[in-house]
Amino acid sequence: MLSNFFNMDGVTVLDKKQQSKVSGGQTCYFHIDGRWVKSFKSFAEGEKGSLEAEEMCVDMIYNKSMQMSSCRYDCMYDGKQH
Repeated sequence: MLSNFFNMDGVTVLDKKQQSKVSGGQTCYFHIDGRWVKSFKSFAEGEKGSLEAEEMCVDMIYNKSMQMSSCRYDCMYDGKQH
């Protein structure tokens, strides 16, 4: 079935960069409980996405049910943590 799907006219398999353009934005990772966790949502490109991730960190810290005292995020997952 899957091979039939790929053989259809107009069907293209997208690489990661192309997938990002379709879904929009960038992927951010959050440091939770001693490990990096990939976010379930897509953030805006560039600095705007970093601000969105920062806001999400603040929300997680102030959400008492999450019991977090700190939050780190990395939107390019390039090792430059915020």
